[in-house]
Amino acid sequence: MNKLLRTIFRHGLALCLMLSISVLTMQQSLAEVNPKVGHMAQIIDINGERVDNNPDHPRYAEIILQEARSIHVDDSLALVAFYESMDGDNWVDSGGWLVERAEFWVGVHAVTEIEPDVWRVTDFRLPRNNMTTTGTIPTDIALMTELRRFQIRDNFAVGSIPIELASLPELRYLETRQNLMSGEIPWMELAKLRHLNVLEFGGNNYTGSIPAEVFEDDENGEPLFPVIQHLRVQANQLTGNLPATLNNRGETISTIFVQSNLLSGPIPDLSGLVNASNLNLANNPFDEGPFPPWLRNLTENLQRVTMWSTNRVGTYPDWIVEFTEMDQITCLGGIDDVGGGQDKPEEIQFMPNVSRVTYQGGDWGPQLPKWLANMPGMGTLRFNNVNSFTSEIPDEYTTMESLNRVRFGWLPNITGGISGAWQNLPALQRFELKHNTSMTVGPLPEWIGDVWSGLQFFSAANTGVTGTIPDNWANMESLSWLNLGFNPELTGPFPDFMQNAPLNRLKISHTGMEINEIPAWLADKNMLDLEMGGYGIEGPIPDFINPVNWPALRFLALDDNNFSGPIPAVFGDFVALDSLNLANNN
Repeated sequence: MNKLLRTIFRHGLALCLMLSISVLTMQQSLAEVNPKVGHMAQIIDINGERVDNNPDHPRYAEIILQEARSIHVDDSLALVAFYESMDGDNWVDSGGWLVERAEFWVGVHAVTEIEPDVWRVTDFRLPRNNMTTTGTIPTDIALMTELRRFQIRDNFAVGSIPIELASLPELRYLETRQNLMSGEIPWMELAKLRHLNVLEFGGNNYTGSIPAEVFEDDENGEPLFPVIQHLRVQANQLTGNLPATLNNRGETISTIFVQSNLLSGPIPDLSGLVNASNLNLANNPFDEGPFPPWLRNLTENLQRVTMWSTNRVGTYPDWIVEFTEMDQITCLGGIDDVGGGQDKPEEIQFMPNVSRVTYQGGDWGPQLPKWLANMPGMGTLRFNNVNSFTSEIPDEYTTMESLNRVRFGWLPNITGGISGAWQNLPALQRFELKHNTSMTVGPLPEWIGDVWSGLQFFSAANTGVTGTIPDNWANMESLSWLNLGFNPELTGPFPDFMQNAPLNRLKISHTGMEINEIPAWLADKNMLDLEMGGYGIEGPIPDFINPVNWPALRFLALDDNNFSGPIPAVFGDFVALDSLNLANNN
């Protein structure tokens, strides 16, 4: 059947499968018309009004129930070419494709009446779908001349960006984030798109530089990238300088993400980006220099600026408090010396909108800063890889009523345990202690099961936990992430009541618990992370560990057991797997 349908499309004929409808009323719902309504695109009439969700629309019966429209043949041809090039038969979800009408195809997000009774696909989104086979974007995509949005993030697309995308005059949103694409970005061609405001190419293998001229005017005096708002090309292999000509689009640019590339040279003066709210330049080998003084010109709108691992030196300036809209602060050390040695960057407590503070590396003195408790809007507090702290975690932090996420990780010299004062924050969602090797948590507090019944993430890995997991932790019915690994004095069985929680990350390697098998009930948990090393578990690896049960598995550690037999061949189909540890087995 599919071969026949493809043949029809290849000859330029639009497919229209008509449904038999005996009684139509203006109030009849789409679910009654087509049981696959969950995949139906938005249907937008010539006046820009949605029809599909409005039975009172004067043309509802004409457009929806009697199905008078059909998708333009060019769009049909382009979509079928996309399906074939991207190996649609192996998609996670190919609902409706080549069987239903095109507006019922997964990914066709909106169909718009461009002229009377002329219907075009204007919005195509297919994220996280091509999870088994690589494919390329076909050049036939140029046939979709009314396309406004094209989004295929988090797939396995390969090849380069087809230059034909630059021929779509109405394109506003272009995203290929998190794929395997490569080659140089066709900057000059894309810059001529008059309506493009979102360019999202992060997380691929694109190379080349960002040409300075793409933010200037063309040969006719027309501005290039005239309405660009969000430029996101992070996590690629881009080289060269970051162009100062970005200032020419200072009235439109809101977001620039160029982190984790290979950009070099000096960080340019970007003080012309007066409407920027988020600048991320981190993890690029820029020339050594101070915290950029030109940032002071952006204090009115800038909410986040990220510059770790960019060879910054010196200290944070006093005027940092002028960032009244800033909602996130990262105090860095290590690779970048900004802030290093400043044991009290207390000025940030006077920044009214800061809700997230991170200390990452550096030398900040012996005391975890108590003054952070003076920030009533604090929602997230994180400390990572700081050797200088030697104090206990201050009880003052438990007075921050908005606090819902805390992390104290890789702080080898902090001491103490989990204070009972944390009971003052019953709405806490994430509590993480990780590899703080001088801590002595001791028995896990029973009050956690009663007070933090809504907790989603809990970690006390390698922090001196002893005793057993308390029975009343059965109350933690929202717990999705549990990390108690590397606590050799944590004993007893792993409780079966944990199967009632929505666990998808379980890290309990190398404890003293009595575990002789991987719990079979985990088969139903759609695990993302399972780490159960060091228990001497015998026999073959359970067959429920497979990509059908756990399609999104990223980390699997079954080291230091006594598993025997072969490594299951289906492990090769764990397409999201990032780390596999089967060391020291049989």
